[in-house]
Amino acid sequence: MATEREALVALNLVPEMGPIAWRKLLGVFGSAAAVLAATEDDLRDRAGFGAQRAAALAEAMRGADPTRELSLAAKTGIKIIVKCDPEYPSILKKIADPPLVLYCFGDLDALTVPAAAIVGTRIPTVYGSETAHRFAYAVAAAGYCVVSGMARGIDTSSHKGALDAKGRTIGVLGGAIDCFYPSENRELGRTVAKSRGLIVSEFPLGRKPDRTTFPMRNRIISGLSRLTLVVEAAAKSGSLITAGQAMEQGRTVMAIPGRIDVPSSLGCNLLIKDGAAMALSPNDLLDEMDSLGLQTDNAVQPATTQRAASATQSPPQKPFVPLTDEENRIYEAIGSEETLIDEVIRHSGVDAGRANALLLSLQLKRLAEILPGGWVKKKRK
Repeated sequence: MATEREALVALNLVPEMGPIAWRKLLGVFGSAAAVLAATEDDLRDRAGFGAQRAAALAEAMRGADPTRELSLAAKTGIKIIVKCDPEYPSILKKIADPPLVLYCFGDLDALTVPAAAIVGTRIPTVYGSETAHRFAYAVAAAGYCVVSGMARGIDTSSHKGALDAKGRTIGVLGGAIDCFYPSENRELGRTVAKSRGLIVSEFPLGRKPDRTTFPMRNRIISGLSRLTLVVEAAAKSGSLITAGQAMEQGRTVMAIPGRIDVPSSLGCNLLIKDGAAMALSPNDLLDEMDSLGLQTDNAVQPATTQRAASATQSPPQKPFVPLTDEENRIYEAIGSEETLIDEVIRHSGVDAGRANALLLSLQLKRLAEILPGGWVKKKRK
C-alpha cells in the first residue's frame, strides 16, 4: 500500500476530481491511502458512486504514478508538499477545500510569513498599477509577505513592489509550474523564487491553465492570506471571486475606492458598498494586518524548526523586519520616549543626510514615526 504522502500525490493526479470530491472520499475512507486502494465495489457501496463512475475512478487511481511525479518534480527543483507534511501552511488547512498537494518552487519559509493578498484587473490604469506597487512595497517592507496570482496587470505590479522592497512574495499559478502562465512573467517568477519568495501551484506537472483552473487557484491566494486587498476590478472580475472566497474563508477584505465613471473601479466600489473595508493608504492595510496578527492564530513556524515544534502553536507575532547595520544603529539611538532627530544622529554616529534617509526607511518599516518639530519615536520591533 502507498504511504499517505504518496497517496495524496497520486490522488491529485486523477483528472476531473477536485478538492471537495476528495474531501468527501477522505471522510468516507479515513485516509488518502485507503481511498487510493479502494475498489470499484468500495466506491459504489461505501461512497455512493454509480457503477460507471466508480469503474472510471478506480481505473484512474490505479494509473496514477506518484513516484514518477515526485521524481520529475525533484529533477526540476520543484518541492511537493502535501497536507500531512509539516511544511504545509496551517492557515491553508483552515479553508473548506484546501488543496491536497502544493507544488513549490523557491523558499518554503515564505509560507511561514503572515501574508496579505493584493489582486486586481489584468488591464489596470496607470494609477492602479502604481497604487498596487506602492501598497505591496509597504506591506513587504513591514515584514509581511505579498500574495498574488502572477497575472498581468495588478498582480505583476504587486509582485514587483514586494521585490523592490526586498521583501517576500508568493505567486499562485492557475496552471502547473512547468506550464508557467503568462509566459512573459516566467522571468519574474524566477526572480521571485531567487528572492526568498515562492511560486505555488496545486496542479500536477503538465496541466495547462484553462477557464476552470483560475477560479480554483483564487481560493489559494485568499487562503494563504490573512487579508485580501482589491486594487482595481471590474464588476465581473476574477478578483471579486478571490474577494468572495476570502469572505467565505472568514478573512478580511479591503478595497481601494476609485472613480465612479471608471469601469475598472466599479468592482472595488461595490465591495466597499457591500461592507469591505476601505483602504486609503498602505497604513490602513498595515494597521489591519497588525491587528489580525494579535487576534488570530494563523501563523506557522519556519520549515527548518517546525518538526521539533509543539503541536500547540504559540500566538502569532508581528512579522520580523530585518535591519541593516546602519538602520539598527539609528533605531537603537532613538530613546524610549520621543527623541530629537539631532540627538539620534549624534548618538548613532551616522552622517546627517544618511541618517535622515534611514529614519524614513524605519518609518516605512513601521519601526519609527517621524514627528513634527524634528522629533522621532520608536513604534515596535
